[in-house]
Amino acid sequence: MPEDKFDVIVLGAGISGLAAAKVLSKEGLKVVVLEARTRYGGRIHTISHLPDPNSTEHSPQKPLIFDLGASYLHGCCNDQEIQPLFTLASRLKMLTVTCPGDVLGPYRGWECPEVAVWRDPKTGEEINTSEVAEVSFLLDRCLLRSLTLTSSGRHKGLTKRWSLEPVIEQALKESVQMLYDAGQRTSPFLSERERGIFDSLFARYIAYVNPASRLPPYLPLGSYYEKDAQAGVADDPHCPSLLEKQACIDWLRRKRAYLATQPLVGTVARRVERNTEDRLVLSGFARITDFLAAGLDIRCGCVVRHIDWMRTQAPPTENPDDCLIGVEAELLQEEGKVAKEDLPARLSMQARFCIVTLPVGVLKGLDKRSAVTFTPPLPAKKRRAINNLGIPQPGAATHNKVFLAFRPEDIFWDRDAAQLNSTDATLHILNLDRFGNPGVLLCHIWAGSPLRLHERTDKVVVESILQVLGGMYQLQSVPSPVFSHVTRWSEDPFSLGAYTAGEPDSGDHDRHAYAEGLPLDGPPRLLFAGEGTIDSSGGQQCTHGAFLSGVERAFDVLDQLQGGRCRLRDTRIIDYLTNCDPQRFPPHPMVRRNMKSPTGTPSSSTPPPSRRSRTKDNASSAESLPATPSREGSFQAPSFDGGTTVSGDSCYSSSRSSYALADRVTTPSDCLATSSPLRRSRRPSTLTASRASDPLLHSVPSADLARWAKRRAVTAINSSDQKRSRVHNAKAEESSYSVESCASPVSLCDLSDSLYSSSSLFDDASVSRSV
Repeated sequence: MPEDKFDVIVLGAGISGLAAAKVLSKEGLKVVVLEARTRYGGRIHTISHLPDPNSTEHSPQKPLIFDLGASYLHGCCNDQEIQPLFTLASRLKMLTVTCPGDVLGPYRGWECPEVAVWRDPKTGEEINTSEVAEVSFLLDRCLLRSLTLTSSGRHKGLTKRWSLEPVIEQALKESVQMLYDAGQRTSPFLSERERGIFDSLFARYIAYVNPASRLPPYLPLGSYYEKDAQAGVADDPHCPSLLEKQACIDWLRRKRAYLATQPLVGTVARRVERNTEDRLVLSGFARITDFLAAGLDIRCGCVVRHIDWMRTQAPPTENPDDCLIGVEAELLQEEGKVAKEDLPARLSMQARFCIVTLPVGVLKGLDKRSAVTFTPPLPAKKRRAINNLGIPQPGAATHNKVFLAFRPEDIFWDRDAAQLNSTDATLHILNLDRFGNPGVLLCHIWAGSPLRLHERTDKVVVESILQVLGGMYQLQSVPSPVFSHVTRWSEDPFSLGAYTAGEPDSGDHDRHAYAEGLPLDGPPRLLFAGEGTIDSSGGQQCTHGAFLSGVERAFDVLDQLQGGRCRLRDTRIIDYLTNCDPQRFPPHPMVRRNMKSPTGTPSSSTPPPSRRSRTKDNASSAESLPATPSREGSFQAPSFDGGTTVSGDSCYSSSRSSYALADRVTTPSDCLATSSPLRRSRRPSTLTASRASDPLLHSVPSADLARWAKRRAVTAINSSDQKRSRVHNAKAEESSYSVESCASPVSLCDLSDSLYSSSSLFDDASVSRSV
């Protein structure tokens, strides 16, 4: 195939574009990725900063890591078909930690202000948890009442283009008056502090992507809210009861105590105890994009200007290799460098398929530096969807971050607090010092925050935040940070928004129209992927949703090339990308005894595990390789690319397997020679296996059995009396050893979650959900 012709052209090197290109390239297709920036990753951008060499508390060999974009794994579960990135993160040995809102049970998601340390910026007084919780109950009541107002049409002038702002104000006014009339409040008006807490909670939970003026009045809050609204809970001033309120407040206090006293260190979590858990990535989110980008043909600095898909509407030809889509891109030269004479100013490429993963704001044409034209123009339905989903103009309010790095000896805030909040609703602070980044504060600037970044310099923004911090801790002079960084996702011409944030009348119907491939009346050749194509059914505004959309578009291409259903649709995608085939290497019978054959030998014809059994046992980890620094301060993940698969019969590459060690393991004696177990049983065990109980171990020497048991010693949890776990020393017939020397330690995150969920001190089964 000529150099300017490809099987697939992928536009955009974000996580969706990289995922699509990775799958297609592993299937032997000629793929090129065009990226306008000088880096790949899109809105996943990890940078590093060397700490102050004069500081006595910083480790000189450990740089500070900042995720300017995505930094959370949302909805983590043990099924990689639902949350593939959690499984991939464990394979890449990325350090993650449970988010503050999810410790001791989930409560309202990833950044939970109720468990933060609140301070009044005027007096520096710390605000009691019960006061914050009371305002949180009021917010829930207002949200229920807003559903009632919009469904009954009692809000005057309510139309599709009307926003949530007047609806929530009317709901708040009616709710406060009702509580006052019922004797639940001493005043029919909110105090200044209460209003500040309310606005801060509202900005975090509702207006974190769009301000209330750009949100629809009919919010999709979920089945719990809808059922409570239909039951009239918002009109009952005595609901929730005092007992229910106190139970919730006590639970929040226990969560705060846990966050203040327990070590919040990152671990390589291979499983989660609770589904839909949110986890904070501590080792840099770019390791995922580094893995996906390895081995791909990525052309950075190429701004796509025109897409010609006219020939896709013509009658199909007999030659399936005809390139029907043309793409023109403009080459950007790096600042301060002279353009090379042998490089053309524009590139022209042709392909059989094109996958567009550009952000909605770029396709909307808000900035001429990134605008794209189509020939013929996109259908009217798709254009309307793109206009509804994109931000109104560059610089519009969206979610941004401000990083402040101080010398550790200059720390002035509550160092044992995971989160900090103020009643002026300006910012929500995550104390990264508590998570292993010494002296670093991450300030979330929600779209609903009164602090505006547009047309304000970074210096002015940082000074505004320092002023708030000085008021919270009553400091005459706040120490100056040694490093600061302000993100501006809505001003970046190649992102134009931190998320796909639609107009008030936008919805899932717009996302479905945006995701449709073209042409509509034939096999699609121009496909669309990315975070904006994911509806509210799952993964919306999340990295795993964008990843899955790219994988799905790759499958759509393969469906056409393979003449039917793509064979990869029946494959677990992370196992495929990391060259792991659990069906070829079933769990060892020592770990899964129910898979033994009646004769006591491993069965050679074990059927493939079902979806349910695969979900329960997904602890395979990738080969540990040293990470190497990559450009833009990110980190290069270990490469799992085993070459290109061109055979139509094989799903996996055979040139180099990351699980080459597993190829040699077929019997218990082979397993004794491995340096670490392939899988780890979740069953608590004292690891004092009796050879007489298993005929497979009769022929194994005692010394080898001792070495095998030593490698499988784990920390067991004594769940019978719900007390703290104790460590059991594994004993073999002719050898003894210490648990500290075992090769497979239990993840601290897994251990702490199991420990405190079963402890009577933190047991709170009476509070199962937020009120």
